[in-house]
Amino acid sequence: NRAALRELGWLENDPPQGRVERKTGLPTGLVQGLETTISDWMRTRQGPAPERDLAETAQDLLRLGVTAFADLTPANRAADLPDWARAHATGVIPQRVSLWVAGESLTGRGKAPAADPVRLGGIKVSLEQGTPEAESPEALARVFRCAARNGWPVAVHAVEAGDIAFTLEALRSAGRHPPYVPPWLRIEDGHLIPPALVRELEGMEPTFPKVSN
Repeated sequence: NRAALRELGWLENDPPQGRVERKTGLPTGLVQGLETTISDWMRTRQGPAPERDLAETAQDLLRLGVTAFADLTPANRAADLPDWARAHATGVIPQRVSLWVAGESLTGRGKAPAADPVRLGGIKVSLEQGTPEAESPEALARVFRCAARNGWPVAVHAVEAGDIAFTLEALRSAGRHPPYVPPWLRIEDGHLIPPALVRELEGMEPTFPKVSN
């Protein structure tokens, strides 16, 4: 990220509408407060240009050997799948695509065969304030129980210790309503996980297979 900051001229100076996080005077690579700048830039991207950019990027990545994508954006919905399927069918994206979506959009949907080049991959949960799953551990537990019944894997975006503790409490709550088999689950983007939580995560194997940073 520092190389990108250098190219933008933000290595030593903050952007006009944002702030570069620094520790002991050195940039960490994190830039905050660019929402307005990015929104303004997106509004200038009109017409078919984004699709052309997507096709060119997909071809560049294909030449590098990238043959599949997994999109785990929390705002995804199952209704978005036809757009991805159309992009694949028309050659805009030659790669296989696994689309992870918000849990409520999977109601009534079964898992697609693994051979499908564009398919729903699982449930993506964000614990940011205002999302339904973040209201209470029981709300997230309902997602886990639904995923377990229907065979969907779950990925939870939980960065801080409080988010991870919240997720563990939801897992415990889900398990209090048998019959229940925990879904395949991973915590994504765990930052600095306290040792006590690490030990608790270890104690939940094999039902808690992955913690990624």
